[in-house]
Amino acid sequence: MKYEHIYDLNNNVISLVLYDWNTALVSWEIYRKAEYTYDVNNNRIIDMQYDWDTTTSAWVEISKREYSFDLNNNRIVDLYSFWDATSSSKAEFQSY
Repeated sequence: MKYEHIYDLNNNVISLVLYDWNTALVSWEIYRKAEYTYDVNNNRIIDMQYDWDTTTSAWVEISKREYSFDLNNNRIVDLYSFWDATSSSKAEFQSY
């Protein structure tokens, strides 16, 4: 597994791309991507996950996690949703 990180000016990871080694092709292949968004206090507020669709050569959303924080930077909401490709529907879970 190989990882490629991109950072913002505050040294927060804003993009992470994962690659798998393809022994047949003797090369690295894109596997998954994560994109992160932060608030002004550097709290991660959005975490998007994507898989690479080799048929369409495009990123496909697999999950999204959204966080909310109080004035003291304590996480107060954690909303997780994912795409269920089998049923073509989105499911959501929330915790506090």
